[in-house]
Amino acid sequence: MASKTLLNISRRGGTILPEQIDPLTGIRGVAAAWVVTFHLQLLTPEIAIGGPVLDPVVLSGNLGVDLFFILSGFVISYTYLGRLSRPQPGAVSRFFLLRVARIYPAHLVTFLAAAVLIGLASLAGATFVFGDRYTPLTFVMNLAMMQAVPPAVAWNDPAWSISTEFAAYLAFPLLALVLPRLPKWLTLTLTGVLLATAVVGLSSLLATADQWPYWSGYALMWMRIALAFPLGCLLFLIWSWIPRDPGHRWGGWLVLGGTAGTIAACVLTPAGPVVTLPVAAYPFLCMAILGAALQGGVANRLLGSRVLTWAGRISYSVYLTHFLVLLVIGTVLERLDLVPTGFLHAALWLVAWAIIVGVGAATYYLVEEPGRVAIRRFADARATARQARKTPPEQSAGA
Repeated sequence: MASKTLLNISRRGGTILPEQIDPLTGIRGVAAAWVVTFHLQLLTPEIAIGGPVLDPVVLSGNLGVDLFFILSGFVISYTYLGRLSRPQPGAVSRFFLLRVARIYPAHLVTFLAAAVLIGLASLAGATFVFGDRYTPLTFVMNLAMMQAVPPAVAWNDPAWSISTEFAAYLAFPLLALVLPRLPKWLTLTLTGVLLATAVVGLSSLLATADQWPYWSGYALMWMRIALAFPLGCLLFLIWSWIPRDPGHRWGGWLVLGGTAGTIAACVLTPAGPVVTLPVAAYPFLCMAILGAALQGGVANRLLGSRVLTWAGRISYSVYLTHFLVLLVIGTVLERLDLVPTGFLHAALWLVAWAIIVGVGAATYYLVEEPGRVAIRRFADARATARQARKTPPEQSAGA
């Protein structure tokens, strides 16, 4: 069940909306697991598990980030569009503070952990693909969440997406002024244009990426967020038009159809010269998110289960920590010259997952959530102080 805390009021029909939609939280857990599985196969192939259909899906795990981006646009619109479409004084600065509270504490700790690992590896004589870009300048840029801006490189590899995601947050207050005023026909047209651009534009970029490797990497990062995040925002508008029917099941069918289409796109997309990203799956990712938001059906009961909603809650911390964990596991396997088979292979795969989930959960409970709460309290105190300054003395005295 969705949370009983009621925060938002829909601008269409005055419908009261719950704080979160649990199947969407479950999708976050699935997206994180997809990315982790891809990196597990990439960094620790000795313990990877695959198959004829599974391998293409796993190797397309980069698409899990695009799923995050689309989902982020939807959820940010669900939570903040009503508040920022006609913002009160201080609403925009509060939005930025709350977004920093959400992403920065875990980013800071994992970035510093990555810096320690890089330093220790350098002392041990290791070499790095981007070794010439671990400089004081890029250190500061990572601290400022600018690791997706040239000439920086993310010291904690998955954190490149945090930089682009924060840029989307910076743009959202401007989007919020426009989105609620779009007529339906224009909303649908823009959705189609963004989907077509994602399929055609990203395919063209991926096909030529090896010809301009330095700049194509940055171009790919920014093009993905520029397409996926607004898609999620528009998807929210489309969802908000659909009448609520608690007894329906077709939301679940949309999730299943979107999942099947995504798997088909992964299987049918050949490996790219630089990165494999089956962009033909974009419409199916949108279908799955829309179906999860509509709820209903067996698929959404699974996505909204306690296990998957918990996985969704810790997904951000898992996403930021898993790459470092896998680097350590891969180094240990290499030093032991271990190539496991049979039972040992399966056991080590399970142990790797247990460590990844354990470290991610610990980061969530010890860093991400306390950091978010502390910064949110600061934002609340600022709002209270601002309100006190606006309140006439006689009113504040109870006159």
